Amino acid sequence: MCNTEYNGYTNFETWLMSLNLDNDQYLNSELHRIANSPRSTYDKSQDLKAWIEELFYNEEFQVYKICDTWTLRDFQEIDWYDIIESHVEED
Repeated sequence: MCNTEYNGYTNFETWLMSLNLDNDQYLNSELHRIANSPRSTYDKSQDLKAWIEELFYNEEFQVYKICDTWTLRDFQEIDWYDIIESHVEED
């Protein structure tokens, strides 16, 4: 079980990213598709991270612009594994 330091997530950055993904229908749908694919949790977490990086990285300003603006440092604090684990649907 993960260390729950902020609203059930590893840290504030992880919680906030999960909240951003949950509050958009398209992002939430894709998150659930990735989380419930038949791959390992680690592979799914890497897929999610790569997908978000591809969608939201602004090279000119070197930030990730989703619903909030993320610096490179903040983005690196996100526990993608934790986000995946929290969105896997139980049978």
